[in-house]
Amino acid sequence: MGDPLSVTASVIAILQLAAKTTQYCKDLKDGSTDRVRLRDELRSATCLLEMLKDRIEDVNDMNADTSALRPSSIEALGRPDGPLFHFKQLLEEIVAKLTPQGGRGRLKQHVTWPFDKKEIAQLLASLERCKSHISLAMQNDLASTVINYFETEKRSPDASCAFFYCDYNERNDQTAANVLSSLLQQLLQQLPSQHLPSDIVSLYNSHKKYGTRPTSNQVKDILKSLTSRFKQIHIIIDALDEYSEAYEEALQIVTDIRCLSLNIKLMCTSRFSTTFDGYFEDAKKLEVSAQKADVVSYLTSQFQRHYRLSKHISRKDVRLSLRKLPTTLGSTYSDALQRIYSQDPESVSLAESVLFWVMCARRPLTLPELQHIYATRGLPEDTGIEEDDLPDADIVTSVCRGLVKVESESQEVRAVHYTAQQFFEDSHGQKIREAKSSLTRISLTYLTLPNFSDGICTSDISMLRRLERYPFLDYAAKYWGSEAKELGDEMWPHLQKFAANSVAVAVTSQASTIPNSRFSNWSQEFTRGVPALALAASFDLPPMLRRLVADGHDIEGHGSDCETPLIRAAARGLTENVRVLLDLGACINARDRMNDTSLLRAAKNGHEETTRVLLERSADIHMKGLSGWTALMSAATGGNIRVVQLLVRAGADLSAESAWGDSAMSIATRNGHVEIANFLADNGAILPKGHAGRRASIVAPNQDHHPLVRHLTADYEAIAERPLQKQSSVLMVDLPENQEKEELPEPSARQRESHHEASEFQFDDVSDMMAALNDKVGFSRRHDLGERLGKGHFVEVFPCSDKVTGPRYAAKVFAVKCNTTKRSMIHEFHALGELVQNGLPDIIRMVDLFFEPNLGQACLILEVAPGGELFNYIATKQKLTEAETRCIFRQLFSALQLLVRHTPRRISSQLTGHSMV
Repeated sequence: MGDPLSVTASVIAILQLAAKTTQYCKDLKDGSTDRVRLRDELRSATCLLEMLKDRIEDVNDMNADTSALRPSSIEALGRPDGPLFHFKQLLEEIVAKLTPQGGRGRLKQHVTWPFDKKEIAQLLASLERCKSHISLAMQNDLASTVINYFETEKRSPDASCAFFYCDYNERNDQTAANVLSSLLQQLLQQLPSQHLPSDIVSLYNSHKKYGTRPTSNQVKDILKSLTSRFKQIHIIIDALDEYSEAYEEALQIVTDIRCLSLNIKLMCTSRFSTTFDGYFEDAKKLEVSAQKADVVSYLTSQFQRHYRLSKHISRKDVRLSLRKLPTTLGSTYSDALQRIYSQDPESVSLAESVLFWVMCARRPLTLPELQHIYATRGLPEDTGIEEDDLPDADIVTSVCRGLVKVESESQEVRAVHYTAQQFFEDSHGQKIREAKSSLTRISLTYLTLPNFSDGICTSDISMLRRLERYPFLDYAAKYWGSEAKELGDEMWPHLQKFAANSVAVAVTSQASTIPNSRFSNWSQEFTRGVPALALAASFDLPPMLRRLVADGHDIEGHGSDCETPLIRAAARGLTENVRVLLDLGACINARDRMNDTSLLRAAKNGHEETTRVLLERSADIHMKGLSGWTALMSAATGGNIRVVQLLVRAGADLSAESAWGDSAMSIATRNGHVEIANFLADNGAILPKGHAGRRASIVAPNQDHHPLVRHLTADYEAIAERPLQKQSSVLMVDLPENQEKEELPEPSARQRESHHEASEFQFDDVSDMMAALNDKVGFSRRHDLGERLGKGHFVEVFPCSDKVTGPRYAAKVFAVKCNTTKRSMIHEFHALGELVQNGLPDIIRMVDLFFEPNLGQACLILEVAPGGELFNYIATKQKLTEAETRCIFRQLFSALQLLVRHTPRRISSQLTGHSMV
């Protein structure tokens, strides 16, 4: 049904059905407001369908080809599951409810409004969704059309297409590195070869190890080499004017892309700008404007829906009204504000609150969240929130007179356009500040509601129910202190009440760590026992920290992660918090559970000013974390040259090496931080003499850093020629004094044998293994082991519990054999690491992965799967009968079948249990 004639027939049938539905709405009684809303929505849809019918009929008219629909759009409309099908289905459902009964039943029927508030809201939302789908199919969106053309009709192995859509609301994330990385990813996916280029793999591994992201220069270097693989590359950037508030930054990213290669063809779409017009002076331009038919259709729809315009009976009256319309964008928004202020006082209060909360929120607020925010503002003290306290959802948005819009899928409420956001930020700064203060007070009030007196949720199901019932909890827990600094003394009573409520603090600690993805124990993996002072130290609240300490809160108080308020503030770069806590006597060299200090955390995260304050206050610059990691190594990993300079000038040891032979110099060289590596070399640092130094000198040339390599090797050519000495990993047992002794289970006879073999590992083997595992050591610091659950030939399984968050998991402790090739082991560890980071819903979740080289063991932390100990069953039985073997393989094949079908069940549940064999 994709031809114009068939689609036209469908549109005519739907128009007749819509007219019938509208007539029924007029005939019915009651439901006056909802009835009028539905009728108006149907009339608006009818107008849209009439325009659609005209546009389809224009397809065969050669003189109307500029406004006619594309064949692909007609095909999309006429699909069996397309927009027209769903629209007709929706109208038929409405008619079925509105149609009077026949015969005697019709005489007895009291013709009244059959829909309640919830049903009418769903109907209106569905109608709006159908209209948007039809409108989308009718749009001649230039960027989308071009992208679709290159991806389908113009696709070839030696040509490529990449694109980037800019969004004003996402401008903070639209950095040069992110845009270039997005383009890089798209080009890589279009390579004819299934194998990634070696320079891509090298760059990925170097950053994956330290949890960093490539710089824009590194991505540009990769893109330059990648573009040579294609004869022609088309890049489309849509809405360039929304890339950044400063047009110069937008033009810089365009310049960067154009400089990558001569075979790049670039297309940008944008609203008019003299800055852009001057930059693209020599480029081909195509002006896109609204079509007359669309404008006429839109205005006709507005005349029908708006009483002010439709009440005029002469053309002169209409012209006089149109002359009063605002002539500038600012005037348009000012006029909308006047419409808001012309409402009754209660509606004005609601509209003002909602409008400015939407403008100042740290993330988009949903409609249910706004309902709870407004209801909480008017609650008496120590009173819980109830369903009856919530304002009607339709009223919340309707009183804003079109200045906000609601996303149909996510229910997020946003400004109607990014220019509206700019207008209110520029001209209503005081209102914005008042809204921020109001949102902070309401957040603290919400967190202390009696509704949460049950304390933390002990299961994922109960947490999910709590978030559904109290939707504002997520925002309040994560952002309650973001604007609190501006409140000053006004905030103290609210914070004091919150800090004194241990239940509210615990609930906030749990809700503030809720992840976006949902996996097993997603609600339980949070730090237990975090005190109020530590939570407050996460925000920029130095005066409040003084008051809390004076109020009796322990300055060294911490939760199960042993993270003190000072460590937490330093990790977030809150310098004023750090100063205040040090003034109040906080221990500057305190360690958390993973052996980090405040200096280590600040240096790793690149917080220059915080690092400076800690060094001025005599933080121990030589203290080491796990694996012998120093603050200088952490700073080199983060790539912040200023932090590195601070540490070196403060006397950091340039020659210090980690337990695996890495130094700050080898880390900076391997990660492509050329400026840092040159600075360290100028101050006397050299690459370490072991495998880590050799590996860094090999990686650097592969990244085209030849001048750096010559700089580093200028004074020790003899060292480079000297063969490496084999070093046993047993030497690594002598770690720094602050390294706690690992308490892994006593190895079995077989594991003792494999441990003896493991001692033959060379130091370079261990270094590569640790690179594969991101230097993940310290299993016993994080987990407690229980009694053994089962074993295989080389693996033993133990129950374990996380010391920080509490949930129980299964720990697989397996021996790393020396007779397995190093490449194979490293490949397996990379694969396991990927599964840990990117779990699949149909596979047992892999939580973490550790390597203990001094014991020759690796520890894989998994979700507990009762009845899934297949290898334990085989090792215990030793021999299986034919029937038992058939049973196991039937279960394995069943599990694979489920995996292929993507059925959301745990594959592990299909494995062995005593009842199965």
